[in-house]
Amino acid sequence: LPNKMLHHTRNHDSVILENGRKQQLLVNVLGRHNRHVEVMDLMTGEQWARSTQGLDPAGWPLNDLNHVYTVLVNSVKNGTLNGYGHDESGRKKKELWLPCGFKNDRVKMEKSVHYARIVDLETLEIRSGPKLPYSGGACVALSLEIIRGEPPMICTFGGTIDSHESGKFLPYSSCYDRLRERWWFPFGKLPMAFDHGSVAFIPPRRCQENDPGRIIILNFRTESFGTQRSEMMAYDLPGGGWDLEQLQGLDMEESGSWYIYTNVSYGGPTDRANCPRDASGGITANNGRDIVNFGGIYYDFPNGNFRATRFSTIRSFDVCKKTWTVVGDLGVQTFAVQTTASEELQISVTCGGEARNSGYPGMNSPWCIVHRLGSNRPIENRHGAPAIGISESNIWSEIRGRARY
Repeated sequence: LPNKMLHHTRNHDSVILENGRKQQLLVNVLGRHNRHVEVMDLMTGEQWARSTQGLDPAGWPLNDLNHVYTVLVNSVKNGTLNGYGHDESGRKKKELWLPCGFKNDRVKMEKSVHYARIVDLETLEIRSGPKLPYSGGACVALSLEIIRGEPPMICTFGGTIDSHESGKFLPYSSCYDRLRERWWFPFGKLPMAFDHGSVAFIPPRRCQENDPGRIIILNFRTESFGTQRSEMMAYDLPGGGWDLEQLQGLDMEESGSWYIYTNVSYGGPTDRANCPRDASGGITANNGRDIVNFGGIYYDFPNGNFRATRFSTIRSFDVCKKTWTVVGDLGVQTFAVQTTASEELQISVTCGGEARNSGYPGMNSPWCIVHRLGSNRPIENRHGAPAIGISESNIWSEIRGRARY
């Protein structure tokens, strides 16, 4: 994009809110060496930002959070189905949940937070969310309809507890029920403890008529600065969801029905298509047929010497053929990014990330890179239905009026 971000960042997350071609708002959320939630209007170039002051119940700053993963939902009013997703005027209210992360910017000084954060997208203010069942940073997360007919829950997978460098990798998953204000554990324990991954929801009947909806977790690591894993973990969603009786009988320590979806062989870091990586961006295309991966980093130890390989590659995984294909290039080798996408404009946007030897503060890139995959891979907005068809209202003027640079 022609304009730099107002605040350089990495280990953050990004969202695009869409109102056709009238409004396309890119939201970048916190990250390393950044205390702001900031917005860029992709149609006009206008930018604004806000930094929230205040502490969570553990006494940690609300705006100090990196290695985040955002979940966009319509807010639940007063914890009931009545009025779900609307404020007093009937307008849908949007909020971003950040169910994991680390505080402290300095490498090797990060500590996992104990409370979720929630961003009100009308004001860009951050408030404290529920206490986490386990304190983890660098998790992956989705909104999922666990109980049919109820608002989607905020579901997290993996992460690292305590220290980014020496903490314990987590094999756990959990889902926050916003109506009952409690955590459930429908997915149980994962086959591997991991962090720094990506997650994708694959709709039913994507490859075969009887295919269930499926969660795929990929591009992760299982030890600090260890070689990234080429396996993909998957969970097939039950067609009818879960009921309360089922949820009450499930425990986070009980192994879930996860399995290895595929394990693609590769020829080291020169294999741009197949080499695994972490801390990379990811979106879906072709109605979930393709998982598209942007940038990332790979660690190995040739002759006992540590080596870090950064990628500029854009590659696509066909979930039916279970093969990777190189489909583009970011033009810069980077990691510690998240990628978002506009369905209307058919563009992916990858902001920030590491800018090695650049002289930028904290080695954070100020740029957002735009890429078009082409008509053979129509892309989806990673944050789903809540991000699409935002109704015109005074929400945008309220954001501008209240936000401060």
